[in-house]
Amino acid sequence: MAGKIYTKTWVRVTIICALGAAVISGGAAIMAALLGKESSVQSSPFPARTDITITSPKNGETVDKAFTIRGRTKSIESREVHAWAAIEIGELLWIKEPEIRIEDRFWKSEIVEGGSASPGSFSLLLVGVTVRGQQYITQWIAQCKRTGSWPGIRINDIPGAAVLDRVDNLKFK
Repeated sequence: MAGKIYTKTWVRVTIICALGAAVISGGAAIMAALLGKESSVQSSPFPARTDITITSPKNGETVDKAFTIRGRTKSIESREVHAWAAIEIGELLWIKEPEIRIEDRFWKSEIVEGGSASPGSFSLLLVGVTVRGQQYITQWIAQCKRTGSWPGIRINDIPGAAVLDRVDNLKFK
């Protein structure tokens, strides 16, 4: 009889602990889902220490409307990570084609700013995205090309996006 009571108690404790752990780990995901946000509990495709940087241009430089962005990296640990350059003015981004191809320790991409507005200053972002974010960006670009309108987007609107590096206080000539 004592063995049966001990076994039942152990099973109850195990179930309660398992449910408690599920509530704790899943609670954030459930709340995020209810609020319409992605959960930070989900594993990220980005390394905890992202080793990808923009080396040129530098903070505060003046650039032409067509300029080269250069950078370096030691490695990208996930093939599911895509990198894009974006111009940020205020809270809005304009993703720049083409996607940045990082195949070696050093990379570069040509940026062309076609907008007529000449902001006082802007930031250049290196945005990493997951496969879902990649789909969002390619659909956004296709729609912009179809309509001829290039509305800015917010980083939070892009699924699975993270700013990998940034250069601030740039100005156009």
